[in-house]
Amino acid sequence: MKSNKYFIHLQKDPILANLIRKYGKIPLEKKYNYLGSSYFDDLVTSIIGQLISMKASAKIRKRVSDLCENQISSERILKLSLDQLRAAGLSQNKANYLRNLAQAVKDNSLNLETIDKSTNEEIRVLLSKIKGIGNWTIEMFLIFSLHREDVFPYGDVVLRKAVNQLYGNGNNLTKAEIESIAVKWKPYRSYACLYLWQSNEKI
Repeated sequence: MKSNKYFIHLQKDPILANLIRKYGKIPLEKKYNYLGSSYFDDLVTSIIGQLISMKASAKIRKRVSDLCENQISSERILKLSLDQLRAAGLSQNKANYLRNLAQAVKDNSLNLETIDKSTNEEIRVLLSKIKGIGNWTIEMFLIFSLHREDVFPYGDVVLRKAVNQLYGNGNNLTKAEIESIAVKWKPYRSYACLYLWQSNEKI
């Protein structure tokens, strides 16, 4: 089973082995409470969560969901005015980003019904064409929505903090140093991230 393979492989790293003993198995398929009910909803949630705390993100997402009558979809987002989205707590940019995403789905330039059949790189190219969706949002989507096993979102601040604390004795490691640590976790870097986030109580 894949889950057993990642479990065994990551325990070769003494630091991850300690986290695995502490937290047990953490499946990628676990439904986290900050995700939505669809791929579109997940991307909306990730855009809302860019550069703000999870607590603030959850409040704004709840307001957006209320405006969408508890069903966040491209059609409902496009029916909302920028003023309504701003009133929910979104910045001007993020309000436009949500509309960009919704328009891409409406135009069928983004087909979320078949996206799970694409490779990580194909998905990265496809989503990066939508203004407002960058590497972090794409990587969160790959890990938490599509359950891709080998993704390492270097741009995630909490993840880097965990690596610095556990592998650098609190010192800021360079990108090259962090990547040299993470390469040992292949092909299960996504699982390693779950444990590192857990150690910082992100999940």
